[in-house]
Amino acid sequence: MHPLNPRRTDAPIKILEKANSYQSVLKDSALELMELQNASNQLIDGVSDGAVDPDQVAGVKQLQKDVDLEYLSEELPLAFDQSIDGVKRVATIVRAMKDFANPVSKERASANLNEAIQTTLTITQNEWRKVASLNVDLAEDLPSITCVVSEINQVVLNLIINARDAVEDRHGKGSDQGRIGVATTYGADFVTIRISDNGCGIPTEIHERIFDPFFTTKEVGRGSGQGLAVAHGVITQQHGGSLCFETAVDEGTTFIIELPIR
Repeated sequence: MHPLNPRRTDAPIKILEKANSYQSVLKDSALELMELQNASNQLIDGVSDGAVDPDQVAGVKQLQKDVDLEYLSEELPLAFDQSIDGVKRVATIVRAMKDFANPVSKERASANLNEAIQTTLTITQNEWRKVASLNVDLAEDLPSITCVVSEINQVVLNLIINARDAVEDRHGKGSDQGRIGVATTYGADFVTIRISDNGCGIPTEIHERIFDPFFTTKEVGRGSGQGLAVAHGVITQQHGGSLCFETAVDEGTTFIIELPIR
């Protein structure tokens, strides 16, 4: 399966660095405002005593100019909002990473696949956001299924990374044409997960080998050929479901997971 590694999970660090830059602005601005407040208090004390020092007046005016109160009145609320938002985003990502990487048990238990998918999308956002836009369509009232949710999470992660690679191969990084879709539906007996992309597609001549162990079309260092083979085993052998795909060259691919509700 596709492993998580520090390079792929550095989003919290980048968000915290950005939040820290806003906090530095807030600290510097607070110090400037305190200096202006102290100078203004000294001027007020002088006025109360009937002795106005022209140098003090000039000093307060200069501080007002240096601080730029009009600018701060516009920028400080934004800095507070951005800092708070950054901390919230980091908390969301860290919770998702904890849920993903620290499964309680390898035993089967009732699980909501929509929640599992949202967790996986949260921790992989640094992977796909520079390559493709993401469309998520999760069925309301999706029935829970009995599964090893950590293994389903890993299968979904692997398929999303594959979709990202296919989109990047066709459209390149930074293009606004890449699309990845994640959807869930259900029927009487099965819950279905569809992970689609508008990438390069899978050539007809390798369709039968896609789920073979160690088979890969990626260059060395980019793919081990184990991801889809293990995913197929997890879904079909361990969970009694099915994993198949629909594809067209230069149009894209959709992997379809079906898992029994009971």
